[in-house]
Amino acid sequence: MEKMNTGRKSPVRGPTAKEVNKEIAELKKENFNLKLRIYFYEERVNTRDRDQDVIKYVSTCSR
Repeated sequence: MEKMNTGRKSPVRGPTAKEVNKEIAELKKENFNLKLRIYFYEERVNTRDRDQDVIKYVSTCSR
């Protein structure tokens, strides 16, 4: 005898609390790394700007 399909679908389970916590931890780590990269990029840009200002100053003083 065949089983009849009642039209019900099996419930779709979401991620477990452990999986959610792991994903949150990974995202926090990625966020920290991105913030760190931005900080160092900004430092590099600011250093270049200061160097260019010094070069401009020195070139005007030596005239």
